[in-house]
Amino acid sequence: MEMALKALSNIGIEFPLIAKPDRGERGTAVKVIRNRVGLKAYLDHSKADILLQEFIQTSFEAGVFYYKLPTEKAGNIPSIVLKEFLTVVGDGKTSLKELVDESPRGRLVSKNLFKGDGLNPEEVLPLGKERILEPIGNHNRGTKFIDGTKLSNPTLVRFFDKLSLQLDSFYYGRVDLKANSVEDFVQGRGIKVLEINGVNAEPAHIYDPDAKLWEGIKTLLKHWSLIYKISKENSSFLHSTTSLKEAWAHYVQRKKIKK
Repeated sequence: MEMALKALSNIGIEFPLIAKPDRGERGTAVKVIRNRVGLKAYLDHSKADILLQEFIQTSFEAGVFYYKLPTEKAGNIPSIVLKEFLTVVGDGKTSLKELVDESPRGRLVSKNLFKGDGLNPEEVLPLGKERILEPIGNHNRGTKFIDGTKLSNPTLVRFFDKLSLQLDSFYYGRVDLKANSVEDFVQGRGIKVLEINGVNAEPAHIYDPDAKLWEGIKTLLKHWSLIYKISKENSSFLHSTTSLKEAWAHYVQRKKIKK
């Protein structure tokens, strides 16, 4: 606990902050930590290595899928997903719990939303008052995914080309990020990376409510083909492949996180 507090102080991160497993997916065990008591409880309960991050409270969040063939200098952005957080608007008379249950997305995650002391189900929001209920931008936690692939542009591609060079042999994955606005995002300004998802990442724009099933299947098949092509090129550079033992160890680690 003291080591964590010292590290946070050294880099200037204050409460609230985000705690998450170093290896995880679909929002598993990602939590907003608001004080020392909450941090101690999270650390005591954790069964895996964790990350503590700045809680960036801007309303714009996106997931950018980027890939680059090892033999090429420039990459591609075939998918951008924009995230619309689960939000309700008060009418001055309806409780927060009732507002959530009236929302098609809200009622699916209502039980988890009101766990702990983060939200008061009996609270009545003033007329016109907007409240973001879930700040973690994950589909499983009520966030709506919107296809924003049309926002891809050469400036953004160059930004991710430079970012990929800072990582060791990063050729394929989705970068989840925050920016102050969509205008800043398309110009590659003020972008803060939340996490980088590797080869098991999905081009999340396929989960737009208006997306067609067959288009999603087609997109996944295309991306799996890219994984194979990148893997073949990497093997020609004598990069080692993941062994079955290593893959099993990763699976076991993930099962621990979910418990």
